[in-house]
Amino acid sequence: MNLDGSDAGAGFSLPRVELRSTGRGWICVCRLANGMSLERPGPLSGLVPATKRAAIAQARAALGGHWAATLDALGLAGGT
Repeated sequence: MNLDGSDAGAGFSLPRVELRSTGRGWICVCRLANGMSLERPGPLSGLVPATKRAAIAQARAALGGHWAATLDALGLAGGT
């Protein structure tokens, strides 16, 4: 998901939060505005809504500050 509100399926924008599937489970990757990437501790497991909420919590810890409100809103809507 692009945190600027743009459609992540239509284009790449930073900062961005990605969920990636691995052989051990899902991992969260935060792509920062400066082009750096942070792979958050994982793997995440469980049902998709719970995995999304966990990834949003990890992204909030990594990005915090300016993006906290955006990530908090996504966390509330993360049950879908």
